[in-house]
Amino acid sequence: IAAKAMCPSMVGESHRISFLYPENFDAKRAAKRLVNYWEYKFKLFGPQRCFIPLTLSTMKDDLGALFQGCFQIVQARDESGRAFYFL
Repeated sequence: IAAKAMCPSMVGESHRISFLYPENFDAKRAAKRLVNYWEYKFKLFGPQRCFIPLTLSTMKDDLGALFQGCFQIVQARDESGRAFYFL
């Protein structure tokens, strides 16, 4: 609910579909995935940065950690071809 109020452009139809697809359009499982996503994002980034898009420009304060190797892209991909990040 907070995400819808704080960043309506980030919770539109395309955002919701991105949670339905990996759950084979099972609405109940997709809803649980969506809630988990926002809860984890809030826990990780806090209330100030949770509701902004995650791009290199919005994460400029964290670039030092990114370039020091704290985060690494794993060469394996998921079945949709997305990269994994290792913390």
